[in-house]
Amino acid sequence: MHCPHCGSQMQEEHHGVTIDRCHSCGGIWFDADELRATLKRPASARLAEDPSSFAEPKAGAALNCPRCDDSGLTVRKSHGAEVHTCDSCRGVFVDPKALLKILDRKNFGIGDGALDVLIAAPEISTATIKGVAKLVAEIFTGG
Repeated sequence: MHCPHCGSQMQEEHHGVTIDRCHSCGGIWFDADELRATLKRPASARLAEDPSSFAEPKAGAALNCPRCDDSGLTVRKSHGAEVHTCDSCRGVFVDPKALLKILDRKNFGIGDGALDVLIAAPEISTATIKGVAKLVAEIFTGG
């Protein structure tokens, strides 16, 4: 599979689930539900690499899904992290800086609700909506 960002060949890695990492730009492709499954594992922090050694993602560049080929990826932003998702296969492409932000939020106890905003879960539960509302309230009230 080729990286949607730089076109280099991605390599499979196993972290409890199989992910695809680009060693040229540092991007990681997660198939549907792999990002959530990976973040639930205690060793998820090992995925992070120093983002300064990788090429900066092209701002505003349209990326195509490496699984669906011609399907464009949708940019989703939440809490300082930007990811690219495929509406067809529900895969997620994450650059190294975004991954560090996601892991940082996870380490501070931000739950699945914030993650759902990023990866656009097809069905968002009432509990998730309440979790996101609580997070937004905490951001604006400072506490």
